[in-house]
Amino acid sequence: MPGQAEAVFSDCEIVVEGFDSRFSKKMIMEDLCMTDKIVVGASGIAGSDIDGVSVKRIGNCSIVGDFVSCQSDNIVFPPKIAVVSAMMAAIVLENMKG
Repeated sequence: MPGQAEAVFSDCEIVVEGFDSRFSKKMIMEDLCMTDKIVVGASGIAGSDIDGVSVKRIGNCSIVGDFVSCQSDNIVFPPKIAVVSAMMAAIVLENMKG
């Protein structure tokens, strides 16, 4: 439900978003973007264009992907998913250093 993510993740310092639904992705980002939590998400993980993958940082949120491709219009390409998830994991580990 919108507006409840902060309560649900109240004991978390880092939140990793992994939703397929655009609505759910948007909701969790909006709910947590003004908190002190580190939020890591993905957008655009379908298709085979690995070169287009990058990280966008907006406040406490880091989003990894190509920001274009959609699973309903593109194949799911496991190597690209591996790259995106590795980049997300690196962001989490960087923030765990303290």
